[in-house]
Amino acid sequence: MIKILCIHQGYELYGSDRMFLLSLKAFREKYGESKITVHLPKEGDLSEIILRDKLSDELVIRDMAILRKSEIKKFKFAKIFRQLFNILSKIKICNEYDIVYVNSIVVIDYLIACRFTNAKTIVHIHEIPTKAVTFFFQQLIRFSQSHAIFISKAVKKNFSRIRNGHLVINGIKGFKPCKGEQKEVMNILHIGRINAWKGQDILLRSIIGLDSLDKAKIRVHIVGGVFEDQSHYLKELKITVSKFHLDSIIKFYDFSNNPEEDYRWADVVVVPSKLPEPFGLVAVEAMSAGAVVIAAQHGGLSEVFEDGISGIYFKPNCERELKKAIISVLNNTEKMNFLSINGRELFLRKFTESAYISRFISALGNIEK
Repeated sequence: MIKILCIHQGYELYGSDRMFLLSLKAFREKYGESKITVHLPKEGDLSEIILRDKLSDELVIRDMAILRKSEIKKFKFAKIFRQLFNILSKIKICNEYDIVYVNSIVVIDYLIACRFTNAKTIVHIHEIPTKAVTFFFQQLIRFSQSHAIFISKAVKKNFSRIRNGHLVINGIKGFKPCKGEQKEVMNILHIGRINAWKGQDILLRSIIGLDSLDKAKIRVHIVGGVFEDQSHYLKELKITVSKFHLDSIIKFYDFSNNPEEDYRWADVVVVPSKLPEPFGLVAVEAMSAGAVVIAAQHGGLSEVFEDGISGIYFKPNCERELKKAIISVLNNTEKMNFLSINGRELFLRKFTESAYISRFISALGNIEK
């Protein structure tokens, strides 16, 4: 019986967390009678689903050395260094398994431990860090001698020094489209983590730039939570909304474990990320629900759909271009329907859960060779 250790740095149900669940399903489908152990840093919504759906044979909650963006910026490395002192225990743990799968580049203690184990080791790269940080992680991954899985061509290009890698684009279960009657207003959704680079402020400024007649034709929901001590981002957004008297148009909602109703509410989903997204799972989820996607054209997002056919791209960090894109569909039902139908068909062809599991299993087969 093959023993597999799966390590993940998250504990909520954002994009990489949901992809981790699908990867567990792929491991189970590929290896059948295997014993799967999952290691998470905290209990949470993710651990509840893993237990509920019996996606692992053992679930371990234990600290790990996670190098998060906020800690890099604030030079808060004390907790990470404490975990690195336990590296021998992580090596011992890894040596109990045939496969060690690390679902992020930021779990640095396990990546170091991978170098000193006899197990087949895999790191799943979901990130596009800054240039200097990328250099550090490339060296760490090369040191670990792990096989890499890239979630997009953009991620693969960013980690060009890693040669033993496999491209496995993401997929999701998806949502059923909601085809209702023609509405008097257009519902615009932004969903995801609220932080400095997701671009919620760009969306707000584009809405501020609309004339009063167009503002009266839209409703905006900003759905998402902040990570631990970063609530100041959300506070600044709410101050902006109040300052420009947009409280009746723009509403804020906490992140939901089941965002289906948010997507089905939306006519348009905006993904205005300031920095390149490694993939752009929100765009795919939106297409599955039949919503029109308006996205910043960089990173993995630029690979998701065809501009003007199955979605709309705009120049990154440009609220003027985003405003123009919103206006282009605001009074154009024919264009909205065209983009919605094509986006949904693209999802069904390329981004389903079964398609992802098939791609992941294929990569595992190549890694075994």
